[in-house]
Amino acid sequence: QADILSMTRGATAEVLSSTASAAMEDLALSTAKAAIAEQKDFAGVAEAVMDALVRGVGGVWRCIVGLDAHLGCWVRYGEEEYLEARFRDFRIVVFKTGNLPQADIIAMAMNEEPQVTTSSVPEGVEPLVLKATRAALGRHRELTAVAEEVKEEVAKVFAGAWQIFVGVDLNFGAAFVPSPEAYLECNFGKLELVLFQAAAGNSGAASIIAAAAHEDAEIIKCTVRDEVRQFAVEKAKSELGRHSDFASLACAVHE
Repeated sequence: QADILSMTRGATAEVLSSTASAAMEDLALSTAKAAIAEQKDFAGVAEAVMDALVRGVGGVWRCIVGLDAHLGCWVRYGEEEYLEARFRDFRIVVFKTGNLPQADIIAMAMNEEPQVTTSSVPEGVEPLVLKATRAALGRHRELTAVAEEVKEEVAKVFAGAWQIFVGVDLNFGAAFVPSPEAYLECNFGKLELVLFQAAAGNSGAASIIAAAAHEDAEIIKCTVRDEVRQFAVEKAKSELGRHSDFASLACAVHE
């Protein structure tokens, strides 16, 4: 196999059949050409092409390679997801068969650097989310478990009713009104995460208190001594992060 690949190096790709997009064709053929030059066996070429398509396009891809005279196959594939080409006598067949398993999505995400696309969360939330997500990816094989762990870690430090979506490209419909001061979008490669709190008018005391925890106090009316005023403000500020309802917050400050 190494000798065959050596003789094939530098050959121009000839597309025999394709329902793929131009971008998918370019990615598959350029990867195949590079792999032919670098790999020592057919399996290495097939794996390189498959991995490139999984990372670059998403989904479950299969790749079959072999000599033109000794390769036969019959496969089912989706529309715009099939490519058959050859480099001289070396043939390659690539096709997509379905969605990538969650465990594989998580495994690939672990090797990606996080990118924050939108952030209006309180100071400290963003690094906590990225750290918690990285840790959760290393412990779980299902996206729901990743989401639950990240949400729990955030809730331990920042009060309020946090919500989270985790998925690939988040290609679903949703309608919600997030708080303008509690919304975060980030991704680990193809894996995307959206964390938010509902707008105060929709989420009740918990979100109102969580938002207030990051605001400076404004004195509206005061008839007490300065030291009493200062103590009351500092006490209220310190208790905001510990409560999610008005009654317990008022009781804590009063005591």
